[in-house]
Amino acid sequence: SRLLFLRGTAYQITGDHVSAAEDVLTLIRLQSHLRQEPSLINQLLSTAILDFGIQLISNGLREHSWSDDQLILFEKELANVHLAETTLKAFRMERAIFTLTMRQLVDDGEREEKLKQMDIPFVLRKSSATFRAWQYDNIRKFSEIIQAECLSDEKGRPVHTEFPDEVVFIDATREFSGSTLQRLRYLMVAIALPAYDTFINRAKRAQFYADSARIGIAMERFFLKNGSYPGTLSSDELASFLSTPIPLDPFSGEPLKFQLTANNHFHFYSIGPNRKDESGLHRRDIEEGDWIWTLKLPGDFDREAYFERSRQ
Repeated sequence: SRLLFLRGTAYQITGDHVSAAEDVLTLIRLQSHLRQEPSLINQLLSTAILDFGIQLISNGLREHSWSDDQLILFEKELANVHLAETTLKAFRMERAIFTLTMRQLVDDGEREEKLKQMDIPFVLRKSSATFRAWQYDNIRKFSEIIQAECLSDEKGRPVHTEFPDEVVFIDATREFSGSTLQRLRYLMVAIALPAYDTFINRAKRAQFYADSARIGIAMERFFLKNGSYPGTLSSDELASFLSTPIPLDPFSGEPLKFQLTANNHFHFYSIGPNRKDESGLHRRDIEEGDWIWTLKLPGDFDREAYFERSRQ
């Protein structure tokens, strides 16, 4: 995928925008194919591939190098990107993998040695009945947290095609991180869950940039027709360039914040996971600042502030 991105970039530099467009479509279709495998690793890989495709699209938008026909193709391909469904399938698969792994600890003939290597307490290693109870207790708790945090809505109903409002797995583990007994009881859950903590927001952000690229494409088609950008995202003519309604802010459910800037540029943004409108504040940390789509960084962009949070 990186080679496709580099080749597409080279095509853009040399003015071969037909070949560059083919690489864009290949990247988008490749990530779509990989997402059919319901594992978190595949979701992360396909998100990186999608990002390469969106970067190539953005480069062309910045230089006004795409034709209207190419823009229509890009928009239709990106309209098929629905990351919530594949991400939630991946979490269901992770739950199944955790259950299978825990069960194999019981059935494995070398259980004693493996548990010792994992620093499982002596009493759990020596007592088969105690270990089985501990094993199934961890399976139950892990399944309950996954179901409650990312596979159910606020009313406890299962969800399949929409991201949960907010997921903080670390908070879910604090209930059993107090006493030593509680930490031992849910040891495997405490080990597994923190790794998932930012995954939902990473998937949300990837969906935000896919949706934003579609809006950027519509803005470019508007520009090609009128010679300037619209002054608002609520323009009916702008909406006519999209195959679905203009996406909303994934956190507020309201229209994205839009600003037309100097030199006929624009940017728009989501308020981000912290749900604070910070006027388009750039931050590298996924949990901080606003999520922004722009083709050109402002002249007063503060790179030190951008990286500040990630160094703390």
